[in-house]
Amino acid sequence: MKIDRLGRNSGTKKLSICQKQYAKTILEQHGMSKYNPARTLMVTNTQLPVLTEPEVDITEYQRCIRSLMYLMVCTCPDIAFAVRVLLCHIASLGHVHMQAIKQVFCYLCGTSKYKLEFQTDNTNNAPIIAYIDSDWAGD
Repeated sequence: MKIDRLGRNSGTKKLSICQKQYAKTILEQHGMSKYNPARTLMVTNTQLPVLTEPEVDITEYQRCIRSLMYLMVCTCPDIAFAVRVLLCHIASLGHVHMQAIKQVFCYLCGTSKYKLEFQTDNTNNAPIIAYIDSDWAGD
């Protein structure tokens, strides 16, 4: 059994993908590496109001969203719902929106070591099946 630096295991025919270092980097860039980990992506029943003009710095919010989108697309599909909700307020946001994005970063503090793992199944060509309930059945 040999595991290479890319996370490929030739013995079990598994491939593991993790972006722990990238998650750590974006947490540090946005000053959130020292936050306590959160167990959920969003606080239950969070209401993000639609504002006519922004209350806080839009560029920082956009930088945070850009970092999260890259992570979401590459290795963290579990944050997709929260990122989609936050994207709806990209132009006009307030303090509650920044608080919601901090919650996602806190979630990343606790889940940055999670991996996507793929394994071949030579016996049958079974499709990939995935389940996710990011908003706790509230959608």
